Parts: sequence; C-alpha cells; structure tokens
Amino acid sequence: MKILSVLSVRLCLACTLCLGLSSCQKPEAPAPESSAPRQLELIGTDLVKPQYRSLSSQIRFTGTLQARQRTSVQAQTSGTITQVYADNGNQVQKGQTLLRLNNQDDQARLLQARANYTATKAQADLSQNLAERNQRLFKQGFISEIEYERSKADARAQRENMAAQQAMVNIAQKAVNDAVVSAPISGFVSNRQVQVGQTVATGQTLFEIVDSSSLELQGAAPDTQNNIQVGQAVQFQLAGQDQRVFNARISRINPVTDPASRAVQFYANVSSPASSLAIGNYVEGSIQLNNSQSGLVLPAQAIQQDNAQQAYVWAIRQNRLHRVNVDVVMQDRASNSVMVKGIQPDDVISLIKFSEQANGRPVKVS
Repeated sequence: MKILSVLSVRLCLACTLCLGLSSCQKPEAPAPESSAPRQLELIGTDLVKPQYRSLSSQIRFTGTLQARQRTSVQAQTSGTITQVYADNGNQVQKGQTLLRLNNQDDQARLLQARANYTATKAQADLSQNLAERNQRLFKQGFISEIEYERSKADARAQRENMAAQQAMVNIAQKAVNDAVVSAPISGFVSNRQVQVGQTVATGQTLFEIVDSSSLELQGAAPDTQNNIQVGQAVQFQLAGQDQRVFNARISRINPVTDPASRAVQFYANVSSPASSLAIGNYVEGSIQLNNSQSGLVLPAQAIQQDNAQQAYVWAIRQNRLHRVNVDVVMQDRASNSVMVKGIQPDDVISLIKFSEQANGRPVKVS
C-alpha cells in the first residue's frame, strides 16, 4: 500500500510540472497576409492592338431598288383584245407591238371622216376658184365690191371647214392606230393585266414595263445625319441574300424629313451591273462620308466613359493594367470602329471593361 501512495504522489507532481511549462510558452504569431495586389489573368482573345489605318465615317441605311424608268401602258381607245404578243418577264423594245384591239367602230368613223373631208375640200376648191374669178371681174368693173367681198368670205369659210374636217380625220386615224398597242420604252414586262377576248375601256391599264438597265436605290437614313450630300458613295447588299457588295452614288436628297419615320429620303444611281440585281429588293448598306482620316483605330467596345464623359481604355504596359484617357477623333458605326488619340502603337488594349480598382494591377496573359 505504501508503494501505491508514493506512485500516486509522483504522478501528480509530473502533471503539475507539465502544466506549468506549457503556461510559460509564448503563443505562435499568425502568418502575415500578403499585401501584393492580386494578379489579373487575361486571354489573347480579350486583347487587341491598335491598327494604323484610314477611317471614314459611315451612315447605315435601309432601302429598296427601283427602276429609274418605268411606265404603265394604258388603252387609248376602247375595243376587244384580239391578240397579245407579250407576257410577264418578256423583254420588249421601244415601239414593239404588245397587243391588238378589234375596233371596227373606229374604222367606220375614219372612213366617214375621210369622206366628209373630201366633200369639204371640193367645196373649198370651188369657192376659191369663184373668189379668184370675181377678183378679175371686180377689177374690170363687171361686179360690185360687195359681191366680190362675199365670194372672198365664202372661200375663207370653206378653207376653215376643210381644216376642221382634216382634224376629224386625224382623230379617227389616231383611234384606229391606237388599236395597235406598242411599247413606249425598252425594258421588261413586269405586269400583264389583260387577256385575249377581254374588252377594255379607254384609260385602262394593260401592261407595266420597267427598264432594268438603269436602277435607282431609294434609301432612308436617320434624320440626325445632316451631312448627307449629293455625290457621296454608297455601298449596299441585298437583304437576306449573298454578301456581294454593290456600288451607287447619291443623286438626289429629299429636303423634307419623313414625318412618320423621321428619316431622310435619298436616291442613288446604281453603278453595279443591273443583271445581277432584282427590282423591288430590300437592301442594307452604308453611305461613305467625305471625311477620311488616318490614325490609330480600335474596336468601339474597347472604349469606356466615366461619369464626366471622359473616354478611356485599359492598356497593358510593362505587364500592368493602366487606365489611359483618350480622345475620340472619329467613329465609324458601320464597321464599329473608333479612331482615338492618346495611346501608343505598341499598346495592348483590353476589350474587357474593369472598375477603377483594377488600375495598376499586374496582368498575366495566357
């Protein structure tokens, strides 16, 4: 029993000594936190280098293609159609016969008018001969002056009557000629509106013809663009079709803004081959403004603005990100490009937009 008591006392003393030593040790200091700014990681597709090139402002527009010359062929006389020589899509030449009308009434009127003219001419010739004979008799004193003047007046009246009958012949002849309908211009038949056997009235539309050799672009641009001028170059593409680019040049500008769309209407002569275009197609394009300049050009998405409307970019210089203020010289909305001043040709510009806290932080490009 004595031995167990001694062991218990020694065990208690050992525990007490261990507790005392542990209480005398100093606590470990916390690991110091790094004060260096966190490194930004960017990939190559997030970066661009400025390009030195020429840039000119452009104005986007939409419009349609129309034939500069088009016409509606209308009946100049009434009648029944006996023959039709042209159909939709056919190419016709000026003066080419398009259809014929059966106008027997006009033929009869022409014969009547010619007969009346012949009778009137005979009477006019007789009156003229009588007036000339009376003139000789009057000079010889065989007839009175009153009788002579009466014969002269009758001759004048017969001449006027003959002229009136000639006019009636011309009218009847025109009606007969109008039974043969000819193309007033060269082009293509775009709309045939009649059939053989159909009776048409005077003034009724028979065909529509368009001259596709000379096309005109009718476009509309925003009314805020007040620098559109006659002579400016235009490039356009057919909406929803291939990516071929066609050329035109502005010939006229409507001085009145469209009240519904608030757009400026303009017209441009198409210089591209008309055979590859279709009349009535919708087009999209741009107007090239005459203000070309050369300088450093960036994509518009690289430009930011602060609350003071100061434009700036994020440039990587010496592996750090820097905010660089720039001046916007010109913007081309068609190509979404901006010409700026304030950057260097060897700068690398970020397309990603950062907050002000990113200024000066190190950058790693992967």
